[in-house]
Amino acid sequence: MSSPFNAYMMQKFASRLQEIGYQLLVFTAEKEDEIDALLARVLQYRVDALIITAASLSSEMADICAATNTPVILFNRLAKEADASIVACDNYAGGKQVAAVLIDAGHERLAYIAGPAHASTNAEREAGFVNGLTQKKMTLFRRGEAFYSYQSGYAAAKQLLTAAKMPDAIFCASDVIAVGALDCARDMDVDVPNELSIIGFDDIPEAAWSAYALTTMRLPVNRMIDGTISLLECALAAPTKPETQIFPPVLIKRESANI
Repeated sequence: MSSPFNAYMMQKFASRLQEIGYQLLVFTAEKEDEIDALLARVLQYRVDALIITAASLSSEMADICAATNTPVILFNRLAKEADASIVACDNYAGGKQVAAVLIDAGHERLAYIAGPAHASTNAEREAGFVNGLTQKKMTLFRRGEAFYSYQSGYAAAKQLLTAAKMPDAIFCASDVIAVGALDCARDMDVDVPNELSIIGFDDIPEAAWSAYALTTMRLPVNRMIDGTISLLECALAAPTKPETQIFPPVLIKRESANI
């Protein structure tokens, strides 16, 4: 919940669900391995449906949800093994597009700051980015690791920018990482975007602030929430088979990247 994107997304979900007569209950787990125990507790509240935003669903819990006729939707998470509906952004295509626009703009030393290793969003964005480089006959120049946090983005960028030869572009797994990277570059007197282009992913409200003017891949939150609500209404009306909806991200050009 400390993530600006999650707070932004939760607010929108709460508003939309209230519009159709439902109340949002928020449950959080500190670790991935706590999810099954948490879901067992959630089901004790006799909820109408589950929206899972930052974790996967085990086959055991999927069976329990099915037995209790509790619809499950994974929001912006891909899990092929889960028997649940999925509403997600095409993170792979977004990463691939970032590689293409940076290379086409003349950047030659492209780096990636990854998010958490277990996050499907991070894996998809990095895979798309690396594949985009490969298709342009290039390889990843450097790679940093972070969590989806400002502090870890700042620290990862500092490692990249203090290397013997720094990258001329950094693609970050999320906007909050990118904001940390931007502040790090400024503190090190690196000229953004003339010496270094930085691109994020999500388009959180802070990305548009004049202090950051972050170029980013916009995750289509409103369309994804509308898709989730539609699936929920159908599932609550009558049993339905799991369905997958994938929405394309949109490149938002601002001042943090020369592209």
